[in-house]
Amino acid sequence: MVAKHKLILYLLLLFFCSSCSNYVPLRVKKNFTFCFNPATNYTNSKIQLNGYYVSVEPFERPHYDIKTGKQVSSTLDTLYTNMMFFSNGLVVTRFMGLYCGTCDIESNSQFLIDVSQNKVSETRAFYNGFNWGVYKIDGDTIKLQCVNHQYWPDSYWHLLEHWFLINADGSLVPIKVKDLIGNKVLNEEPIKPVYKFVETNIQLSPDTWLKNKEWFWCNKEKFKAWKKKNKK
Repeated sequence: MVAKHKLILYLLLLFFCSSCSNYVPLRVKKNFTFCFNPATNYTNSKIQLNGYYVSVEPFERPHYDIKTGKQVSSTLDTLYTNMMFFSNGLVVTRFMGLYCGTCDIESNSQFLIDVSQNKVSETRAFYNGFNWGVYKIDGDTIKLQCVNHQYWPDSYWHLLEHWFLINADGSLVPIKVKDLIGNKVLNEEPIKPVYKFVETNIQLSPDTWLKNKEWFWCNKEKFKAWKKKNKK
């Protein structure tokens, strides 16, 4: 009898953990207004696909006194922010290497190589972490909606819509950022970072965790067909 109760408890715990990993709050699903259409093809668009975009920004990293909590000094550091677009309209942002503090271009490019080689930790982080979403191109403007991936009970989900101007040289400049959950435009930065393209020729498949969510798809029947075809 005790063994039976332990088995039931184990199965309930397993079901609970599985449900937690699949959890996406209603506020995210309701406000994610773009949707994924597998027929989308931006191969011949203004966006470059054989690499990723990166902005390089200097910033002051503060250092605090452990006892008082007051800032005592600062050092100049560099922030690298990345975006990668795929031909089918999917995009991933703010990815970075797993074992570096401030990951530079070399470190982030190596991370993508590790993903292409199916290294377990890197592949899991790339496809199940970071910020994934959908983008659209409207003339010289690219618009994307991206969401982070959290596991219950972590409630810190954010869903943002970014607009970028596509310059004549192919670089991207932010136009605006909107918090779709809070329905407000975020403060504009006085100096807009420029995202420049880094060519890698690394071929990655956009197998984001979002593709397993029916609400993410424009056509539910296409989702069901894809799910059946990719059933493990």
